[in-house]
Amino acid sequence: MDDLFTAASADVHKNSKPLSERARPDSFDHFIGQAGVINDGPQLKDLITADHIPSLIFWGPPGTGKTSLAIIISKLTKAEFISRSAIDTGAKDL
Repeated sequence: MDDLFTAASADVHKNSKPLSERARPDSFDHFIGQAGVINDGPQLKDLITADHIPSLIFWGPPGTGKTSLAIIISKLTKAEFISRSAIDTGAKDL
C-alpha cells in the first residue's frame, strides 16, 4: 500500500526532467557560446530560415551545444530529426 510520501515521490519523478533538459535553450536567442556556428556567415542560419536543411552531423566534446542546436533546428524546420549518440551508435548504423 502506498503512503503519502511514496505517492508524492512518484508524482515528482513522473513529471520532472533532468536538469540538462530543463536548462536547454529553446531558441537561437537563448543559444549562447557557439556564435561562430550561427552568427559568423549567414549560411546555416539562412538554410534554417528557408527550411532547406541538408543532412548534418554535429561532432565535438560534451557540453558544447550539439544536441541543443539540433533540437532548436528541429523546432524551426520541418526537417526529420533523428538523434544518435556516438556512445550508443556505431559507424555501421550511421
